[in-house]
Amino acid sequence: MKTIATLIIGITLAAMGQIAHAREITFSGKQWTVRNSGTSTSGPGPNYWSDFTDNVWLDANGYLHLKITHVGDKWYCPEVTTKDKFGLGEYQFWLIGRIDDFDPHIAFGLFQFPTPDLGVSGSHEIDFEFSKWGGSSSVPNALYTVYPNVNPQGPIRVAGQDKWRFDLDNSNPNPWTTHRYTRTENSILFQSQYGHYNDATNLFHSWTYNAATDTYTPTPGDVNHSLAAMPVHLNLWCFNGPPSNGQEVEIVVRAFKFTPL
Repeated sequence: MKTIATLIIGITLAAMGQIAHAREITFSGKQWTVRNSGTSTSGPGPNYWSDFTDNVWLDANGYLHLKITHVGDKWYCPEVTTKDKFGLGEYQFWLIGRIDDFDPHIAFGLFQFPTPDLGVSGSHEIDFEFSKWGGSSSVPNALYTVYPNVNPQGPIRVAGQDKWRFDLDNSNPNPWTTHRYTRTENSILFQSQYGHYNDATNLFHSWTYNAATDTYTPTPGDVNHSLAAMPVHLNLWCFNGPPSNGQEVEIVVRAFKFTPL
């Protein structure tokens, strides 16, 4: 028979394991870890990151919902990260929501970020970002961004960036958009389009980062984009404080698809 001490130790270890085990979900056929910062804040933001089902959940269609919630005096943000890493190939995101009309203090990111073995923040990263970054409705509300694989000029330098504005149809309460980037050894092609497609139908914006013409380096092409395999992140967060309109924010991701080269 187990002693009381043994039982207590077993229960304690089980509880510790349960607390330490991050929540995981299966979305678009892939395993994702749901971020939880506990009682502390962390970047970007800084923000509280929650793995509660009020912040991250799958509906009956298998669509992923990400929601910023307001509880008491705190705002809780969602982020999910693939357990697998992905390299050269095509990355496609099918979104539902008004990503063009966020409160100025809301940001939504679809991106790859370096693991510690690859480099620090400010290197390797590849982004879609949708935000007005605290500005007015006239400022760009979308970014395609590439960071270099080696960053001799510090963690804030980017290899290339395209800032632009777009507006969805106000008559549609849940506009659908596709956002895609294709990583090759020589370039990264970004594309955005109306509707959900596997091709370039209804394309409304595109931009190509080309390492050979990288004007952000002393010698064009001497610092290139990442060729490494990295996880994919999706996050919805508060930039420089909570939403100025005091409203919670929700975005739906219908699907994520990766096609290797």
